Amino acid sequence: MVPQKRLIARNPEEQIQEVVGFLSENGLSPESLLYRVFNSDETNLVLTTGTDRNGTPKRKQSADYIIHGQRQPKRPFYEEMGVSSWDEMLGYDKTLQEMGLSRNDGLWCCRLEGLAKNLDPNHDVVVPGKVGIAVYDPSKLVEIGIEFYAFKEPQRKTDALIAVASDKIARAPVEAKHLEYLVGI
Repeated sequence: MVPQKRLIARNPEEQIQEVVGFLSENGLSPESLLYRVFNSDETNLVLTTGTDRNGTPKRKQSADYIIHGQRQPKRPFYEEMGVSSWDEMLGYDKTLQEMGLSRNDGLWCCRLEGLAKNLDPNHDVVVPGKVGIAVYDPSKLVEIGIEFYAFKEPQRKTDALIAVASDKIARAPVEAKHLEYLVGI
């Protein structure tokens, strides 16, 4: 079973400290791993399949802005350029296809030093109040672009996943001997 940690912290610095401590406690070297920030509503999907990139990519709900008195939907830059994702815009979809892989076999990851940027609420990756971090073994991924990786063995994605931290991971059950103390019996 993949080690799991419930994220308690709300700001990026404290979240990183939580993850680094958790990984170190489990005998892992945080500096040598890859991290993917994901919407924590997808935590169970990540735990069962190894990634949150399954199925059809979901469109983000964007804020509106006003042009000449008319409300316009705010669109990400890649949509303004006529593509459906950063993957497509940067040519990673095509690279994956050339490798015989699908979009679901690639994922955006970062090293520990880039994690703060990806956890920043002003960055496009984070959904406020729904933070999950998947931790991957870099030896089971191949880098095909800047911070974009493909699974070496797409049929074994869960083998590449080595830990998950999420605000949606259930709290650890309280043992009966501790329960008496907590309720004052």
